[in-house]
Amino acid sequence: MRSRLTEIPSTRSGAALALTLAVATVANPTMATSPPRAGTTSFRTSSTSPRDDATRAFQRGTRLVTETKWAEALAAFEEAQTLVPHSVTMFNLGVCERALGRYTAARATFEAALAEDASKRTTLPQRLRQDAGGYLTEINRLLARVKVDITPSSANLTVDGRPVKLAPKTGAKSPLLVAGLLPPGKGEALPSGTFELEMDSGRHVLTFSRPGHTDAVVAKDFAPGRAPALKLTLDEIPATIDISADQPDAIVTVGGRDFGPAPVTVQRPAGQYRVVVEKDGFVTSDTLLDVRAGEAAAFKATLPPEKPSVVKTWWFWTIAAGVVAGAGVGTYFLTREPPEPVRATVGEGTLGWKVPVP
Repeated sequence: MRSRLTEIPSTRSGAALALTLAVATVANPTMATSPPRAGTTSFRTSSTSPRDDATRAFQRGTRLVTETKWAEALAAFEEAQTLVPHSVTMFNLGVCERALGRYTAARATFEAALAEDASKRTTLPQRLRQDAGGYLTEINRLLARVKVDITPSSANLTVDGRPVKLAPKTGAKSPLLVAGLLPPGKGEALPSGTFELEMDSGRHVLTFSRPGHTDAVVAKDFAPGRAPALKLTLDEIPATIDISADQPDAIVTVGGRDFGPAPVTVQRPAGQYRVVVEKDGFVTSDTLLDVRAGEAAAFKATLPPEKPSVVKTWWFWTIAAGVVAGAGVGTYFLTREPPEPVRATVGEGTLGWKVPVP
């Protein structure tokens, strides 16, 4: 379908009517205006009135359209819309976006122009209302749509470096996300692990990301209509644990597994691990670490020297030996039987005999 804005303004076409009417509108100070277009900034650079500046911007956009310089025309109409908003200018913005292949943006702009007209703040001619409806029908056929199933469900998504926008609820089971409506930036968490993604047909780069996980990148051409479903899983990045000790050659054990002498760097899945660092002659150091996927944790073990046991000291054994000896002597005297009494002898005789006296 040929864009009506490609026709020269001198014709009586709908596009020519749009351009003429918009110029008259921005020049009329009594015409009601609508809020500025979302995401636009002020283009006011002169000391003249906003209506004068808007008129010049609109006329510049009209001239650029006749030269099929759609991007420059879009910028000119955005300037005019920012200075003096109007549904006709909004309609022309949609025509430029459509010509540039920015179908989701054009659809949103045409819908905004029709909503502005319905509000009665500014008015679209009947012919332009019909054209806007026809463009919307055409654009819906040109858009690509794909069902996405992503694990984990709390991933972020960008399409061509831009976050996606959640469409109003339509009663469908899965949320609908639309690409091409927001400025470049980081993606936000998806509302669900399963959703429908709508975007302009053509080549796109879809980037799914989540902290602690590897990115999943899909770069492919999407034809108009429904594309084959995408099912993706983000792999978890292991946690990194750096373990050191204040004593050389101390042995490290993580989760019951020996990793050799410190310092060591261990990569493990997210979770909770008991870390034990030990060395002969030193007090063992152990701790419980709770690590997250993709994050780094560090533990430095302090191993103070062991205090020798009292039974291993020299003075203990010296005293113990004396106590044992004394205890043995005492035990001997306490437990031996008393000797038989020796009776006195009478004379010694020549043979040295002794006769006990009864």
